[in-house]
Amino acid sequence: MRAIRINGKVCASTAPVDLRLQRLLGHVPGLLHGNVESALVIGLGTGMTAGSLLDLPTLQHLEVVEISTAVRSAARCFDPWTGGLFDDPRTHVRIGDGRHFLLIDDARYDLLTSDPIHPWTRGSSDLYALEHFGRMASHLAPGGIASQWLPLYQLSLEDVQTVVATWCAAFPGTAAWLTAYDLALIGWNEPPAGLAGWLERPFPPRVAAGLAQAGIESVTDLAALQVAGDAELRAFAGDTRPMTEDRPTLEFNAPKSFLKGYSVEALRWAGRPEYVMELPEAARPRARLVRAALAGFLERLPAGMSEAARIYGEELLRLGPRDG
Repeated sequence: MRAIRINGKVCASTAPVDLRLQRLLGHVPGLLHGNVESALVIGLGTGMTAGSLLDLPTLQHLEVVEISTAVRSAARCFDPWTGGLFDDPRTHVRIGDGRHFLLIDDARYDLLTSDPIHPWTRGSSDLYALEHFGRMASHLAPGGIASQWLPLYQLSLEDVQTVVATWCAAFPGTAAWLTAYDLALIGWNEPPAGLAGWLERPFPPRVAAGLAQAGIESVTDLAALQVAGDAELRAFAGDTRPMTEDRPTLEFNAPKSFLKGYSVEALRWAGRPEYVMELPEAARPRARLVRAALAGFLERLPAGMSEAARIYGEELLRLGPRDG
């Protein structure tokens, strides 16, 4: 396994569960949109999320904004996993603050994804604030789509609901996918043209190869990972107040959950079995297997988090059409 550590915090790695997350942050919105020509990635990290977007056959321009020159240099250590990110003529990696970039950039993108550092880290709350999410929404082209990482560990239920409430306040349409113990939040201003028919479209060849490495072998496999549509996500947030830059509650609340383990209540919500019936019929067998694996993970947690996570990751990667 190869990992990148920033200010003492491991932010991403080539571990199977991490690889799964980083690719889904790009592939879920890319496949839902169906015709991504331009994309913006806020936060380079290992480069695997940005690299996943190069798998989209329609992509013509990829803008990546990373605040640290050291991260840009370190990302070259992940070249075998990024699909030639730094050598692809479609890619432009610029050094800058992603939040500030949205303030000065006047371009619009078909896809915009953000994978910032964990909310408990000092100074990160601005990247989870309503103003930032709103700027993401304002930079979407007509029919554009956005994605955002949300960890379901080292955060309280209230913290998770705060991020969800803020995301829902910024985007008229939302959804959520479970990768393992992280959510990929999806948002749009108006439904992308390709959203209605995405289940009928086969994976493009490079997308299929990348997702197969993450244990996802078909469109129904991917559909099975959805845990909320717009109504369900807003219901989960309830009356939680969205976070704004002048009231950065996560900056003070999230560190209280540091090293407290997984957000069990939020994971139980993500794995609620009743949502399976909201999914396409073909995806339901796989969806039940995914939720059973999550239930087993939660049952094993009291005996040891590391071992529970290891088994859970292996189970997710083994799930395939033969199981359903």
